[in-house]
Order: sequence, then C-alpha cells, then structure tokens
Amino acid sequence: MATFELADNRLIIQQGATYTLAINVTDSNGDTRDFSTYTARMQGRKKYSSTTTEFSLTSGSGITLGSVTPNITIEIDAVTTAAISAPSEGVYDLEIVNGPIVERVLEGKFTVAPEVTR
Repeated sequence: MATFELADNRLIIQQGATYTLAINVTDSNGDTRDFSTYTARMQGRKKYSSTTTEFSLTSGSGITLGSVTPNITIEIDAVTTAAISAPSEGVYDLEIVNGPIVERVLEGKFTVAPEVTR
C-alpha cells in the first residue's frame, strides 16, 4: 500500500495508486460524531469554476461513514487516480448530508504526483 498525505488540507494523490484517507470529525465536546445515518459527497476539480470533475465520490462509492474513529474514510481507486492528468493541482471539498442540512467538513487543494510505472 502507498503512503498518503494530508498536509494543510492538501491531498497528495499518487497517480495510478489507490488513495485512502481516514479522518475523524468531532463535536464541540471532542466526541466522535455519529455519521452512520448520513450521506456524503466529495468532488475534485482543476479550478473552482471547472464544469468537469477529476474525481467524484459518494457514500458507498468511495466514502464510508460510521460512528467510531475514524468516522469518515475516503478511497479513490487506482483507475480513477490513473485517469487524472499529472502533474496537476486542483481543489476539492467533502460534504456531509443529513436531510436538508449540508455541512462541509473538509476542503482544500489536491496535488497529483505523476506515475512512472504503468
């Protein structure tokens, strides 16, 4: 398995490798939030104004939500990361949805490191 980074909310994605990131979101008391009844969505784009996505994930399709640490796991499969042109940079955000309530829990930039072995 490859090494993955999240520094200053920047995802470092290795082109052609599976990217996995486990995070834990807590409430104001520091307790792990229970997202087991929520849905989630995440997209990465070259620019905020881009009409096409570099990757798009949803609950059950790249995003796993739960009630214990870590309560959010993101996985971008190797086929998807291989399709992102590299080197490249872009922006992303992760939203948690509970009925009509949408909450952005993570946002930032991503960098794709080029793949040599294909």
